Amino acid sequence: MASARCRRRAQSPAEVSPDGSIAGLKASFVNVGGIRTRYYEAGRGEPIVLLHGEGWSGHSSANVWSKNIQGLGKQFHVLAPDRLGSGMTDNPKDDKDYNYLGEVEHIYQFIQVMKLGKVNLVGHSAGGAVAFYYWKKQPAATR
Repeated sequence: MASARCRRRAQSPAEVSPDGSIAGLKASFVNVGGIRTRYYEAGRGEPIVLLHGEGWSGHSSANVWSKNIQGLGKQFHVLAPDRLGSGMTDNPKDDKDYNYLGEVEHIYQFIQVMKLGKVNLVGHSAGGAVAFYYWKKQPAATR
């Protein structure tokens, strides 16, 4: 007979609520060039934007940063948006934007809408490529 411990449903480390909140982080939404964009925000100080990995599959989102945001918020103004077409952020308005340049433009517009000025960018996996291309296109806008 299987023990009760073996029969329990495996739970993810942080359950996401229907409103997009996770691990005590409130999901916020902003209009970025007509694209509804979800993000998490914490802290004060120099702005740091966290870009999650993967792409338009819907398997990755800003939720991957849920265990890092509060800690980083002790020193930085942390923003973790869902990348274009990922998580709870809308798809691009035009199919031509399903590429890194479209994502860079979306992140650039997000940073402008949020009035962040120069930012530190941190990218995980494919988010690192977006951060790199952003820096190549906007070197004066990064720290």
